Amino acid sequence: DKNNDNNDATTAPPNISIVLNDPAGNSYIENPDAPARDPHLAISHYYRTAKQDMSLGLQPSAAAVATGTIDDADPRHKNV
Repeated sequence: DKNNDNNDATTAPPNISIVLNDPAGNSYIENPDAPARDPHLAISHYYRTAKQDMSLGLQPSAAAVATGTIDDADPRHKNV
């Protein structure tokens, strides 16, 4: 029954959270009212770990090369 079809994104419950974990940065959530600010949208910046950088083909830091390992807990292993 088309009258009861809840697959339309505009009928989603008002209190939902969508979290995108996309190290490559190819995903986004569109604000249909842009350029107006969406008061329901929280923006946070995403920083990849050293291991995520390597999995994307980015070069390791000199410290990671020197130790021969990549340690996400070691800030010296992150290229900035």
